[in-house]
Amino acid sequence: MDIDTLRERIDEVDAKLLGLFERRMEIAREIARYKEDNGLPVTDAGRERALLDERASRVKDKRLAGAARSFFRFLMDMSKEEQRRVKEAAGGPAARTAGAAYQGVPGAYAEEALIACFGQGSPRKPVQRFEDVFAAVAGGEAAHGVLPIENTTTGAVIEVHELLERYPCHIVGEAVIRIEHCLLGVPGADVGDVLKVYSHPQGLSQCARFLDAHPDWERIPYYNTAVSARFVAEKGDRALAAVASRHAAAIYGLDVLRDNIQDAPDNHTRFIVIAGEPDAAGSDKVSILIRLDNTSGTLYNALGPLAEAGINMLRIEARPARDTNWEYLFFIDFKGEEDDPRIAPVLAELEKRSRSVRVLGRYKSAEGAK
Repeated sequence: MDIDTLRERIDEVDAKLLGLFERRMEIAREIARYKEDNGLPVTDAGRERALLDERASRVKDKRLAGAARSFFRFLMDMSKEEQRRVKEAAGGPAARTAGAAYQGVPGAYAEEALIACFGQGSPRKPVQRFEDVFAAVAGGEAAHGVLPIENTTTGAVIEVHELLERYPCHIVGEAVIRIEHCLLGVPGADVGDVLKVYSHPQGLSQCARFLDAHPDWERIPYYNTAVSARFVAEKGDRALAAVASRHAAAIYGLDVLRDNIQDAPDNHTRFIVIAGEPDAAGSDKVSILIRLDNTSGTLYNALGPLAEAGINMLRIEARPARDTNWEYLFFIDFKGEEDDPRIAPVLAELEKRSRSVRVLGRYKSAEGAK
């Protein structure tokens, strides 16, 4: 079959796709009007996850499962944008708020990072889970989100990396916060009273040496360090303690039973700021996500353009691909000024050497912001 005939067949398929796309947008507008009438949010993160899993599972050629997931994620994003336009036209609350979302409650380290980025008086939206931060930004309920991405003691925050891959959000900034964990108890309590210690799993892990010295204490993973502090304060039980910040102790009226209990005295967490749209103004750092074939030498070959251009790679983090066994995603940070002429050619070359490349963000690093 000659190339012209094949191209005609592609044109026929594209014509059908365009008709189906327009029909899908019509239905999205109908859904928007229903949600507006019934007070429902634009974004339903749980339903989106289930639909993406279901669509990917129906691909006959399993090698295309990842591409199918990306295709339907793009369609869903377009549908949500169409729904937001309908709600805005109807005068509904579709426009993004000026605030930033963070996981936890007042007193969380994420709130400290938010204040470092936006100021003490900035509006804030506390939510329960990391995914709720992404959903708030993707759904237009918050202009920004603040999330931990890595810690100098315990390494990468895996869930946040996985959510970066799943949500169409952009990294637009970062902050580095010193972590000073304290053991907090109710007023009048003593270390000898403690039987149970609550904190975020990372908080417990970062204080393992101190906690190991008290083998009779039960360590209970909880949503967040500050949520743990609030829980202990609400219970009022001298046998309960929380690993959290001194700031959380002041907010919830707890005593500091021991301070600076983290294993590493120089313990820091890097937080990223996400938004619905990219913002590269004043950037000096680039974060990308690449997907590679599971063959020998692919990572070495893919990273070649960075080395050849003399670009300083700052970090690489590998995660298994959720839709294909034994394939990996690589989260890579490297130096790159906003006007660096090397960046565009390097990204173009990475596209050629990888199955896919996604720029997660170009932004000002915490070092550059000082």
